[in-house]
Amino acid sequence: MSLKEDLDNLELISAIDSFKMADALESAPKHYEDAFKLAENFDVEWLKNKEFLNIVFLGMGGSSIGGSLLRDWCYEDMALPIDVCRDSIIPGYLNSKTLVFAVSYSGNTKETLDSFSLALKKGCTIISLSSGGLLEEYCLRFNVKHIKVPSGFQPRLALPYLFIPPALILEKLGLIKGFKSEFMEALNTLRGLSEDLKPSTSTNRNEAKILALNLKSKLPVIYGFRWFNSVAYRWKTQLNENSKAFCKYDVLPELNHNEVVGWENINPSLLNLLSIILLRDKDEPLEIKVRIEILKEILVEKTEKIFEVYGKGEKKLSKMLSAIYIGDYVSFYLAILNRINPTPVKTISILKRELEKRLKTQD
Repeated sequence: MSLKEDLDNLELISAIDSFKMADALESAPKHYEDAFKLAENFDVEWLKNKEFLNIVFLGMGGSSIGGSLLRDWCYEDMALPIDVCRDSIIPGYLNSKTLVFAVSYSGNTKETLDSFSLALKKGCTIISLSSGGLLEEYCLRFNVKHIKVPSGFQPRLALPYLFIPPALILEKLGLIKGFKSEFMEALNTLRGLSEDLKPSTSTNRNEAKILALNLKSKLPVIYGFRWFNSVAYRWKTQLNENSKAFCKYDVLPELNHNEVVGWENINPSLLNLLSIILLRDKDEPLEIKVRIEILKEILVEKTEKIFEVYGKGEKKLSKMLSAIYIGDYVSFYLAILNRINPTPVKTISILKRELEKRLKTQD
């Protein structure tokens, strides 16, 4: 059986995907819709008389990406700076005029619990999101607003519930604009894309399967720009966790000032292992378009494995979320090609267990 036939073999996919990630991916549009309904019911009246100088997201891994995506989406128009803290410590500028979103899908992420406690001591206004765990318990104890999201997902698959509620809350407060209208278009785009990318759609007509075939036994290099900054990072982390693949990402225009030079003297044996994915937008700024075209001219002298992925839809949010959706499916299909169950993350579990054990011995 060929690799292409493997990706169209639904029995094989089901056997490898024993935790049914395919079902979660296919139903992603519904989860976005449910997350929107969840956020619509959140009362913000208690926040409207507060003055904020900045917004900070606390979170790790799949729980932190929502804050980064929101920052990229509204970067040119945001009224207040948005920062993302992926650590146990917090920036020194946090104070009583900081609005904090503490996000831990499990509710038990050590770094997030630590940073939550520090933000609480600083007098920050905090809204937390989790499916339960210690974070929810702490919020009940200290009278902190908490949004309980549905349980049963891997954190990286809970993106709709960890991204949509903070965005809608910020729009209700007038701190960002236009999110709700762009979300409606994005939702329709994702619904159509779900049909195009699901396992029962043959490889010949499935963009994600075709890309996965071209990443098999390769080291993926993901290049994005501006509003595809965190999208490129999401591709990287999904390929890491789902496909168990090592890969890297970088972003224009910054990579024009450093990484591009690294291609000058790259080892020929390494070139055979690289597959490059350029995340693109049909409406990308002229400067970015020219940069990408020049970059392609440089790269094509080194490798033929260059692929372009365009975000779908008309508005920025639709393009961002659709590019993420394609990347999520690519990482899933690459796991199938690698004969690896995409859900378990054994190394992370070992690391967490060892960290907890060794920290206890140091007390």
